Amino acid sequence: MNLGTVASRWEVQATIRAGSGSDSRAQIIGDNAVFKDGWANFTNLAISHSGQGYIIDFIIVKPEAASSFRTASNPLYLSDRLLSGKLFTITEGLTVDEPFTMSVGITDAVTGLEIQDIAWKSHTWTCSVELYKPFPQNGDLTGSTSVTFDPITGRATFTSMTLNEFSIYYFKFHIRSSPGDYDFLVESEPITAWPADYVTPVEEDSAHVTMRFNGDYAQVAAGKEGYLGSALWVHIMDTYTEVTAGNFSFSDGSVVADFDLTGTTTGVNYTLIGLWNEVKDGLTLVVEGNSLRAQVSMLVDGEDYYGMDEGPPAAPAADFPIGAIIGVVAVVLIVAVFVGVFFYLKKKRRGPFSKTEPKDEDPVEQPSGSKPGPGSDNGSFIEMKEPKTMTAPAVLPPLRMAPPGYTQHLVKPVALPPVLGSSVPRRASAASILTVSRPNSAASRSNSMPEVDITLPGMSPRGSIDLGASADLP
Repeated sequence: MNLGTVASRWEVQATIRAGSGSDSRAQIIGDNAVFKDGWANFTNLAISHSGQGYIIDFIIVKPEAASSFRTASNPLYLSDRLLSGKLFTITEGLTVDEPFTMSVGITDAVTGLEIQDIAWKSHTWTCSVELYKPFPQNGDLTGSTSVTFDPITGRATFTSMTLNEFSIYYFKFHIRSSPGDYDFLVESEPITAWPADYVTPVEEDSAHVTMRFNGDYAQVAAGKEGYLGSALWVHIMDTYTEVTAGNFSFSDGSVVADFDLTGTTTGVNYTLIGLWNEVKDGLTLVVEGNSLRAQVSMLVDGEDYYGMDEGPPAAPAADFPIGAIIGVVAVVLIVAVFVGVFFYLKKKRRGPFSKTEPKDEDPVEQPSGSKPGPGSDNGSFIEMKEPKTMTAPAVLPPLRMAPPGYTQHLVKPVALPPVLGSSVPRRASAASILTVSRPNSAASRSNSMPEVDITLPGMSPRGSIDLGASADLP
């Protein structure tokens, strides 16, 4: 349904109801809406001040006879407008140590459009600038680093600024309003400052390079691809000549870097060889405090590349884990303690022991030529010592002697009483000699009874009596 004629359409106007809203300075910004197909659509309507409780009245202003037709909105709440900024202009071909100019504007954070009327709500604005260094670099920015926005142009313009090193730079702008409703930071796109004598190399050759860096892509690279590309570009351009690098891209899989090299044939080859040697030596990029070390892998135009080497370098010997060393030492100490305790308890149960005395405990001298046995003077034999029992010397009964020339067989063998004396070691040889002295007695038949040597079985030295057989008396 169309209201009015083609030449005279109905128009509707939006106004803030007097007395509504928390800020009496608030005004409607925007144009009237014209009815079309029965609808009046406002495309640029705004309220100048944030606040709450605003009521908008919609009144028909054309034709005047229809002004009695009106409606109103519900009470509205308006938050502060979301704002941002942007570097709009900068001197082209920025050269090291040469002055340059740049200007910054305020934008709507939602639409990205520049705000023309920056003085709404009686705002004034200031802007300061400094270098943001996401990777190590030595360049410095000099000049007037704080300026005021021009309310007419809506821009903050910096003049006579200089950079003193060949590099890629990021500017950080700090924008503030008065009254202090707004305070925000804006970062520029990367800006390159070239040496004054730089000459773009002749493009005789090119190569597409793929490198891989250690690191979790989500943590060290996602959202920071521009910084990574700038860091790698600065390294290549500052290290090698007759070559340029560009078209940087990064992808997951650790951190995969792809870029192009162009320049003279000598420059491209020299750069590829140099990059491979750096990769072998552990090329590392540092971006926002994260270190990314290159893996020993490099592709050139999709194929493995080893520079002047015949093949990939040998893998380094793996370091023995410190944890494993500590574990081995701990196990050895525990085993040593258990072994020590075991032998200590075993020794305590067995009691004391010693080595047999090197001298024979039997005071009787052995006949010459006899073979020593256990318990003799063999100092290497070890046995348990038995306690010695002190006993009285053995006393033998009188021996019967016949006159010379008389021969008589003994009716029964002579039996000697048990010999009491020093105990003989249990391992003593059967050939040991026992010498017993018979003392003089009143019962003796002859006071001139000679001393008799008694030899145990198996030994019969001259002048002795063998008690193990019958004896024929002369």
